[in-house]
Amino acid sequence: MKPDETDTGPDTGGAPATLRRGRTPKAAATRDRLMEAAVRVFRNMPYTAASLRTIQEEGGFNHSLVGYHFKDKSGLFGAVVSGLMAPFLGHLRDSLTRAAGRPADEEFDLFLADLFEYGFAHPEFLEIVMQNTGEPGVFENVAQSLKDLQAFIFDISGVLDLNERFAGRGREAAMFVLCLATCLGNLLGTSRFHARILGMEPQGREYRDWVWEAVRFVFAPAWGEVMSQSGRLRPEPSRDLSPATRLPRKRAPRERETKGEATKRRIVLAAGRVFSALSYESSTIRAIGREARMDFTILHHYFPSKADLFHAVAAHQLEMNREAAKTWYQGVETMELKEGLSVFLDRALGHFFENPESPGLLMKNMGQWDRVEEIGAASYIRKFYADTMGEMLARSEPRASAGRVFMWQYIMALLVTHYTGAASNPAAFLGLNPQSPEYRRFIRDALAFVFYPSFKRIIFGQGAEAGRSGALAKT
Repeated sequence: MKPDETDTGPDTGGAPATLRRGRTPKAAATRDRLMEAAVRVFRNMPYTAASLRTIQEEGGFNHSLVGYHFKDKSGLFGAVVSGLMAPFLGHLRDSLTRAAGRPADEEFDLFLADLFEYGFAHPEFLEIVMQNTGEPGVFENVAQSLKDLQAFIFDISGVLDLNERFAGRGREAAMFVLCLATCLGNLLGTSRFHARILGMEPQGREYRDWVWEAVRFVFAPAWGEVMSQSGRLRPEPSRDLSPATRLPRKRAPRERETKGEATKRRIVLAAGRVFSALSYESSTIRAIGREARMDFTILHHYFPSKADLFHAVAAHQLEMNREAAKTWYQGVETMELKEGLSVFLDRALGHFFENPESPGLLMKNMGQWDRVEEIGAASYIRKFYADTMGEMLARSEPRASAGRVFMWQYIMALLVTHYTGAASNPAAFLGLNPQSPEYRRFIRDALAFVFYPSFKRIIFGQGAEAGRSGALAKT
């Protein structure tokens, strides 16, 4: 197939496609077909794994036609992201406008229902975002799309000002919108992953109802705080997430290892670094051997297959996090509720920022859930989510139902995992360095701001006041 003889040139941006340099209907239709094929591919694999050959085969095109319309893969990806993001953000703005001016609970319900309807019907943008959320620099290459998303996050106060109750609260709004967008991006954009973790079908009514109830339970109280005319919730003063803010971990002395045990541990640690940098599908035994600085054939002596090695890595990471989590809750029983949540977040985030391989492993493989499920690694992931936040609420006597408590801890674990295991892209959206104290403080303050109102309801019940000493202590 050759480019249409009547086409006057490739896409160069600027005016609408139908007006650009006399683009013909036939050429526009060809370009649309290329875009549709690219969307199907990018929904199911990361940008780095998707090749032009794969896209060409998906759409039945040849290489010259793809290059003619989009120059290269980066140009095609940019066109796909921009083309899907514009209507998504436009619908989000319209939803906020339609909901504005009503009582806070009704306002949030209308906004969320509208967003759910659109998101479940058109998940393509969120699926592509989630496929690439663990890929550093992917969205930075789509400069205009990144700028559009940054502008949306930080200009959201302009939308919410329509109800004249939002003046001066831009930072809290940015925190709320970032956390809500991240939550929905995960639950809608990687629905196969989360539905199966929850034991549900991703297209089933049970999963949609669970997502609706969980998101509403966690975010509606924070929305009410943001939109309230009287009083405003402010995060605790920011603190550096440095070792000084956390309890030191006592490392159990390791028994003397045999040479074989030391080699096996070295392989597992190297594999953890590889699996958190690449997806399971993209990782190879050769790459792990290079990372471990040993001949890859030695790995087969200890781990017959890549799946066996993945299991060993997951088990190692799970045990490491369990040990670390024992220190996250020390002393919080005697603290006031807000302070206890803040200290917990300092410690948990500090651990994962310093040890990003566990959340990185999860974020890299969410979009490849079918493959992860095939090798039987789902049980480790379920345990990771359960262990990450479960102990904090287990130490209290919550007044909320067990189902609500689980929803709260699941979404908290989801966001902590995302912001520590795939920090590069949310940091880029915020215009911050993912390694900077500013990014870490913003994430910590955002989680404290968003989760405190619902945490208060869990512990004290609907409408109860918090703040008493020893709020987390068992009676």
